[in-house]
Amino acid sequence: MNVKLIALMLALPLCGTSALAADLAAPAPVSVVPISETPFTFAGAYFGAAVGYGWGSTSHEYVGGPGGGAPSGNSDPDGVLGGVYAGYNFQWNNVVVGFEGDIEAADLNGSYTDRSGLTSTGSASMDWDASIRARLGAAFGRSLLYATGGVAFAGYDFEGGPLPKPACCGYSETLTGWTVGAGWDFAVAPRWITRIEYRYTDYGSTSGALKPFFPTTKMKTENTTSVVRLGVAYKF
Repeated sequence: MNVKLIALMLALPLCGTSALAADLAAPAPVSVVPISETPFTFAGAYFGAAVGYGWGSTSHEYVGGPGGGAPSGNSDPDGVLGGVYAGYNFQWNNVVVGFEGDIEAADLNGSYTDRSGLTSTGSASMDWDASIRARLGAAFGRSLLYATGGVAFAGYDFEGGPLPKPACCGYSETLTGWTVGAGWDFAVAPRWITRIEYRYTDYGSTSGALKPFFPTTKMKTENTTSVVRLGVAYKF
């Protein structure tokens, strides 16, 4: 047998082994695909809690009976309030449209005494408030700037009379009015959204008899509030 042929036959397996070893030694390149952050959306349902500080104005006017014509006055209720809110947003590109409702316990109190001529006194206390509103805003990443407006409700206690303080007589009323405001929502996490908001509310006018001592005298009031709220909500 030819010596060269024998050498060639012995070399072929060695070449195959070397090629296999080379393939194993050089791993195939791995392509790394960057993971991009999913764009945040305000669309969906949410539920939150808020606390705030409110200040307002309540005018008092006395009509009829022995107290009619007593000096009118203005009490300025102020204090803290807090409660819960919930809503749902729709989002198209940067435009956000939604609706929201809230209800709060409140402790806004104010009073006045006028001693010019016939003395009169009056006080107003807001015990709770609520609203149903629409929202329209513009989203920029995790920020949402919005305007809001709708119908508002509140529970008030009124006292007054042509007497020095403390006021002797009064009535309670659930008022309905309108509210408008603006705010800023900011998503601190995929499911958590913080908020700062200002709203002005006009509850209109109401009147009631000053029972039990002046049942024929009515005290008319006009009521407005301004409230700044801080809140945090969970988005489902």
